[in-house]
Amino acid sequence: MSGTIALLLWMFLIKKVFLSNFFNKSWAIYFGKYTYSIFLTHYVILWISGSFINSHPDFCIQHSIAVPTAVIVAMLIFAVFCHHIVEMPLSRWTADKFLYKDKAKA
Repeated sequence: MSGTIALLLWMFLIKKVFLSNFFNKSWAIYFGKYTYSIFLTHYVILWISGSFINSHPDFCIQHSIAVPTAVIVAMLIFAVFCHHIVEMPLSRWTADKFLYKDKAKA
């Protein structure tokens, strides 16, 4: 596992591999700011979609492409929502409260 991580890190550092070029596109950088929110919130959507899938298995089998696509889209929407409504205001508040505390008194 550590060898794989080292190889990926080396690939990004030399920037000559398809993977590095793919993730250095502007859309990937734009969506990169939401990755922490996706990481924190995806389990909620998976939990909700799991209960839906368990209660409607026939529907999910008939729409085997639409259901996973809807789950992924819901994850992204929920993560973007949480990023703008929770993460960014909380980040600004903590920065104002703790980082810029001395400058406000001056």
